[in-house]
Amino acid sequence: MSDTLLSLLADQESIHLVSPNTAFLDLHGLHVKEACSLVSTIIAQRQRQQQRGGRLVVCAGAGKHADRSAADGAGRLASAVERLLVRSGLAFKKNQTGLYEIS
Repeated sequence: MSDTLLSLLADQESIHLVSPNTAFLDLHGLHVKEACSLVSTIIAQRQRQQQRGGRLVVCAGAGKHADRSAADGAGRLASAVERLLVRSGLAFKKNQTGLYEIS
């Protein structure tokens, strides 16, 4: 991961470096708008730097403690984050409901 992205991530309490090449972003406790803004900022940074290598794992949660408005039973946060990732055009893998891996 680039130094700029790492410094951006380091400013966020919800970011944890799992390894030198993997950051874990925990969105629990954030409102949909806040979470999407944070994920958008990180995606834009990755795209500006044409980031290759390194992974970002985004945990939006399954929505067990919130309104599950999505057809797949996901909460509003997970659904919003997934839509954002799809629109971004970045390759990502959905590991389970509310857990996304961006490479």
